[in-house]
Amino acid sequence: MTEQRATQVLGASARILVVEDDPLMRTFFVEALSSEGYEVEEAEDGLSASNRLVKESYDLVLSDVNLPGLSGVELFRQSSTWSNEAAMVLITGAPRVEDAVATIKEGACDYLTKPITVDKLADCVADALAARQTQAAASSQAEESGPERHLHRLGYRFIRTLGLGAFSTVFLVERGGTQYAMKILQKLGHITPYSDLLVRFLHEGEIVSGLDHHGIVKVLECGIGPGYDFPFILMEYVDGGTLARHIQQDSLTLEEKLDVISEICDALSVVHENGILHQDVKPSNVLLTADGRAKVTDFGISRLGGLWQSDGDGPLMGSPAYMAPERAGSDETADQRADIFSLGVLCYELLTGQLPFAEKRWGSMRRQIARRRPLAPRRLGMVIEPPLEQILARMLQKMPSDRYQSAADIRADVERFRSGQWTECGPEGQAGQEFLRRLWR
Repeated sequence: MTEQRATQVLGASARILVVEDDPLMRTFFVEALSSEGYEVEEAEDGLSASNRLVKESYDLVLSDVNLPGLSGVELFRQSSTWSNEAAMVLITGAPRVEDAVATIKEGACDYLTKPITVDKLADCVADALAARQTQAAASSQAEESGPERHLHRLGYRFIRTLGLGAFSTVFLVERGGTQYAMKILQKLGHITPYSDLLVRFLHEGEIVSGLDHHGIVKVLECGIGPGYDFPFILMEYVDGGTLARHIQQDSLTLEEKLDVISEICDALSVVHENGILHQDVKPSNVLLTADGRAKVTDFGISRLGGLWQSDGDGPLMGSPAYMAPERAGSDETADQRADIFSLGVLCYELLTGQLPFAEKRWGSMRRQIARRRPLAPRRLGMVIEPPLEQILARMLQKMPSDRYQSAADIRADVERFRSGQWTECGPEGQAGQEFLRRLWR
């Protein structure tokens, strides 16, 4: 295809955003499309691409599926919310048939498989742009896109995107000189009935607004907004980043890590005392303030009533690597001790830098969580005192009855360890050594 062909598609040079974390592949796409007469911009990850999509308009987004921190499919779902007029082409090395079918049903123009030639790329992009032009001509509405108009109607100024999830996007916004975090529900078309997501989303706002604790991110307002098409949750902005980022950067001392564990325990105690299960305790759902204090956030799949019952029919809710054995099963009930297990996974990762269970496929992950003992921290080269290993071990027990029964009990043992009251020399220490040998591999 030539520049003339690119012009024929849209009547002007189309604007394309290339999202690819591999520098060589990104350069290939940019140069190939530029030589075809397109105006091409680039982004190296999903978050920077999201920021561009919020502020600017594109005719087409060309994105790799495997992006760091955010898959191309998730970026597609998010971009389809804010940039309804942009065509989308996803690129992958080895697509699963069900993924390809699902994304095309949701509105993606194509699913391009590597290896990719210039001609193959040019034809695919031209077809996607032509389909976009046809759809645009058939539409009688020309509505301003992007969240900025919605935020403006609510009285807030968009600053940047803070994070993307499977069902929502979090923006940093400002009003009256104060910064806030605003969580917005995405419209996901065929993925899940939007009404169900809306109920769950507003349920989160209602749950957290009733929790008043310094270790829980405060919800200031929640609603649907003008026009009834913009569900939002307005929260305090916590500016120290996620615990996941601090784990990745290995930026915390042991004392700071123990502070974080104690603060999360305090927050979960309040959550559980109010009859709520968090159900998604993990490092990315813990924020740190500038002075290092931990705050628990993201109650999007929380449940009231103190019990969770899987019906085996709905989509998997939660993060598999942090899921308790009883939640990973298909017909088990779970209570607050499932959050205790998830906290154990978080603490293991915080103290060792690695996950105790790590598999790419959900079936293998579920079997590991249910049956396999975690690797002893000392085998990872970590110097962790035996009492602290015992605390970790007890949180990670397969049977809920063998775990800590409350977050308050964990905090009490952490403080006993820190004060020197719990040592490996006493009877509990000797019994603890046998306990550790039974748990770790």
